[in-house]
Parts: sequence; structure tokens; C-alpha cells
Amino acid sequence: MTDHDGANFNQWDMAADPQTAPDSPSLIIETIEGVEPLDDQFGVDPKKTMPDALYDALFGQPDPTEADLKVTGGDPKVAPTLHTYAILDAAKVPNLPELLASSDLEHRCLFKGQAEDDLRDVAPWIVKLEEGNSFTRNLFTQDTKNPAPWYLWDKEPGIYIRSNATLDDLWKHFRKFTRVEDISEKWFYFRFWEPKVIVHYLTYTAKSADAVSRIFSTKMVVRNISAILVGEDSKLFSFTPNSTSSGHEVKPQKYLTSLEIKAFHEYGLENLAMKIAAKLRKNFAQSLVETDHKSLHDSVLTSIRRMRKLGFNQERYLETLVAWDILFGPEFEVQDGRSLVIETLGKAINEVEKFKEISLLMRTSSLKGSANGR
Repeated sequence: MTDHDGANFNQWDMAADPQTAPDSPSLIIETIEGVEPLDDQFGVDPKKTMPDALYDALFGQPDPTEADLKVTGGDPKVAPTLHTYAILDAAKVPNLPELLASSDLEHRCLFKGQAEDDLRDVAPWIVKLEEGNSFTRNLFTQDTKNPAPWYLWDKEPGIYIRSNATLDDLWKHFRKFTRVEDISEKWFYFRFWEPKVIVHYLTYTAKSADAVSRIFSTKMVVRNISAILVGEDSKLFSFTPNSTSSGHEVKPQKYLTSLEIKAFHEYGLENLAMKIAAKLRKNFAQSLVETDHKSLHDSVLTSIRRMRKLGFNQERYLETLVAWDILFGPEFEVQDGRSLVIETLGKAINEVEKFKEISLLMRTSSLKGSANGR
């Protein structure tokens, strides 16, 4: 997540306790395993639009809900049709605006005005998908024997939406989330069209009726977005509002809630832990050869949390401090009774000065010799 000026979202400054959530989730999360993307289907007629395992989730017409029947006066035959949309990241799909323009599919950029003119090649675009359309088919195609740049499954280009709303209604709805505001009235970009971002956000807020209703409702009461689906590797994650709370009233929410802030905060920590773990694996491969990826990630995450409590937020300092924690053992400062390091870590000074002092102490300590011997 980045702020509206393009700078990194400083999740460290936004930590907050999550809101109390009900025991029963407002969002049902399901996973379709073992998804095999389409190949080029050379010589096949008619060609499939998507893998069979995904058809019901992405193009099936489920039985009408109670909310649907209320709208139609109880007649299931006139229940609104469930459409399929995608919100795609032009930064992941070369020439996406041109591909959409030639696709014969209804589409629109989520940015408008000067932002669309300037950022159209990296912006999110919403498109209404149709069966039998070649662009739709390419979203679910990956052919390792005959790769082509227009086969998009492995690029994880965006998210999928099932709704009876029109494209314009969804465009207006999701535009509201491209920028979100915290209680200090600072604006941030929310890249919800990125699979990992939306999976983390929806999983973290699944028990919040308010959060679920805001995302899944284009109107103030009815949740007329029935599902958000995300493809990742050989899986499809499906997020569906719980029908038992489908009538939950959507409360106008100007600012990010504490639960949402916590979700973004945790996402930032997880990403930073993955980044630092990858660098450690590269730079200290021999020392970490017997440490599996999950154990390393968990150790790095624990160390980051510890260092933040000690006043370190900048990534460049965290990388070094976490490396000391991992290589010299947890709580490196207590090794060999380094009382000066312990004392410095506890000082109430800014992190720049604190890091300089600790680095000097570490360079002159016996731990340096231990590190060289690893």
C-alpha cells in the first residue's frame, strides 16, 4: 500500500488493536485445489473458456438468494443474472488497454481524468468477461510448451468478481477503494486488485460484518457482489458473504477502521519478513542451509516485531539487526554478556543514533569474530 503521493505506506505508524469480531464469520472462504490452466487447445473445437474446475465458480448461475427473491417478488425465473467481471493490473499485462480495446468486452479504467491519461499502462481496469471470448480464455491459459505473452494465468493479473450489478455500478463502487483515508485524513492507495493484497485483507477482516458489507455492497443494504475470487498458482480462493448476515446494514465509513489498519500493518510485516528472509538466504546460504523457509520466515518476523518495540522502523536497519538475531542467536545482545549493547538498545534516542552506537559496539565485540567463523 502506498500513499497518494507515491511514497511507501508506513504501516509501522498505523498499528492498532483489532476490533472485537463476532465468532461466526461474515465471509465464507473456500479454496478450489488442483486447478490446471488451459493449454493452447490447438486443434480443439470448440475451445474451453476456462478449466472445468472453475466453471461453476466463475460462470455458473446459482440458485437465487432470499435477497434476490425479495427483489423479484418470489419468482426465481426472473432473478437477476450473475455476471462475471475481472479487475486487472495493467502493470502485469503488457498493452492491457489495447488488448481490452480489441476484445469486444465492456471495460473501463478505474482511474479517470489526468490519472487515467498518465497511468493507464499501470492502472487497474475492470472488464466484464464473456464465455467464448478469446481474451477471457487467455486469462485462464498457461502453456509451458508454447508460451505466449497473451497467456495470463501465471501472471496472476488480478481478481474476479461475481455480481448482478452493471459494470458502471461496479466501477463507481471499486473506485472508492483505490484511495482510502486514515483518521488523520492522510490518503493511501489500496491495491486491492493485487491477489496477495486482497486475500490477506479479506481473510483478516472476514469476521467484520461492516468490512464485508462495504466491500460486497454497491448499494447501502443489499450485498449484490456475491463473490470475489482470486487465482494463485494451482488454486482459486473464493470469498463469499455469509447468507445469514446478507441483510446487514452498511454503515458509512469515511476512515479506515482499526481492524483494517491492523490488516494492512500485518501485510506490511509479512512482506518485509519475506524480503529480509530472501536476502539472508542469499547472503548467508551456508549458515542457513539446514533452516527451512517457514522456520526462517517465522524467525525473521519475530525479530522484526522485537526490533520495532526497541524503536527500529527503517528497513535498512532492520535488515542488519534481524541478521544479527538470526546468525548470532535470538536476542544477540545478551550473547557473551554484551551489557553495553543491551544498554544502548534500551536508550530513548532516535533510531539513527541508536543504530550507529550498536554497530560500533558490534564491530568491536567478540561477536564479530564469531560471525567471521560462520
